[in-house]
Amino acid sequence: MIMRSEKMTNTDLNKIYCGDCNKVLKDIPSNSVDLVITSPPYFQQREYGSGNGIGNEKKVDESNEYYFNKDAFMEYRDKYMNGSKKTAGNDIGKKYFELIEKSNLSPENKEQARKELYEVIREVKEGKLESFRMKIRGIHALPYGGQAGGRLTQIETKGFTIIKIYGNSIRKDVIESTVETIKGNVHPAVYPEFLVQELIKLLTKENDTVLDPFLGSGTTAVVAKRLKRNYIGIEIHSEYIEYAKQRLAEVPSYTLDLFI
Repeated sequence: MIMRSEKMTNTDLNKIYCGDCNKVLKDIPSNSVDLVITSPPYFQQREYGSGNGIGNEKKVDESNEYYFNKDAFMEYRDKYMNGSKKTAGNDIGKKYFELIEKSNLSPENKEQARKELYEVIREVKEGKLESFRMKIRGIHALPYGGQAGGRLTQIETKGFTIIKIYGNSIRKDVIESTVETIKGNVHPAVYPEFLVQELIKLLTKENDTVLDPFLGSGTTAVVAKRLKRNYIGIEIHSEYIEYAKQRLAEVPSYTLDLFI
């Protein structure tokens, strides 16, 4: 049990609390935690040791206080996952044609701007581009930087530049990890230590406090201890707590980072 106070004490840290996280969290003072990392229960995908509780509802609607906004998710899925993206209408680029006419570009530059604008609009309608932006000298703010062939140079030489937006996903912020198995594990869904390690290193410093309200087999606490962070774990199933304590006892006082 956490003693109610204005702030966490050292005796409250580096412990696993058995109970419903909705109740235990209310005893944790504000501004006591630097990072929350968790893997919430899967909906009807895992058996966590009891026939009730989060994840065992017959319908998502039975636990509106926990699950995501279903309507918002379905709208997202219909729009992006099923390929029903917004199509380019006939008015695409209309404002840029008007701005070209209002600009102080030379007749030759205006003609070139219209020609390139027609071309980029065609690429959008054919699905080769997601969208585009156009900057015109004397109308839009100049871009920063600029080298030969860059946007600033294009504006200086021909009076405009067109920025093509391809809509490709950015992959460099995705943490990739191999599937991990732990000998003797009693929990049905353990996530990799490497994944937790990268998040803790990125978002905290030594002696910060990391909280996991669905601690499970203890991975978050294990990695936090290894990286010299404090941890607070909450788990409703006592058998998982005992297993997590075993894992924590095996963490040496000094360990190296994991690599994959």
